[in-house]
This record gives sequence, structure tokens and C-alpha cells, in this order.
Amino acid sequence: MSVIETAAINVVETVLRAYGFDGLLKLLRRSPSIDERIAKLAEIQADLEAAIEAVKELQKGAAASKKEADEMQISVEKLKEDKRAAEDLVKVPEEAFARMLGRASASGRGRGLIEGIVVGLITGFTSSLLAWWVTK
Repeated sequence: MSVIETAAINVVETVLRAYGFDGLLKLLRRSPSIDERIAKLAEIQADLEAAIEAVKELQKGAAASKKEADEMQISVEKLKEDKRAAEDLVKVPEEAFARMLGRASASGRGRGLIEGIVVGLITGFTSSLLAWWVTK
């Protein structure tokens, strides 16, 4: 269709609409051929296939995001549990904790001294015995 034909049809359509003759507009419009309709349907089909692929990609992304969100939720729950445990440890009074450390270090020092003496005597005796046996 040429530009002049298109302009003329637009002018006639405007005049007919202005005077209420919308039914006559159908007579002026050229109906598309079967080949044009088939081409249009093929275009629509290709667009729908592209839309379906896009929806599939969105579904894959949503599934991955959901899995990641579930893993993060589990991590958050573990962190909350660790936080509660740490808060329980902090609730121990400082004085009681200091006394407990003081007792442990005092008894540990005495025990360490005794263990050191015993280990020293055993290693000294063993080394002396070994030197005597080698020189004999």
C-alpha cells in the first residue's frame, strides 16, 4: 500500500467515525491474505517459544535462589544457637570464674612440680643405666 492510499484511508476513517459510520470502516479495510496470517502466526509462535524459555530460566533461577535461601536460613539458625550458648557462658559471674581459674592454676602448679620431679628422676636413672651398659 502506498503512502497516499494509507493517508486517504486514514482521512476517510476519521470522517466516518466522526459521523458514526463505524460499520463502513470494515469495508474499507483490506483483510490480510492467508500467507500474511500464517506468517503472523509463525511470528507469534516464535515469540511464545522465546517466552517459554525465559520462564524456564526464571524458574531455574528461582529454584537456585530458594535453595540458597534455605541454606542461609539453616546457617542463621546455627548462628542463633551459637549466640545463645555464648550468652549462657557470659552469664557465669566473673568472681566465680576467677576463683575457678585460681584454684586450677594453684593445683596445676603443684601437680606439675611433682610430675617434673618424677619424670626427671626416671629420665636421669634411664640415661645413667644406658651409659653404664654402653661403657661396661
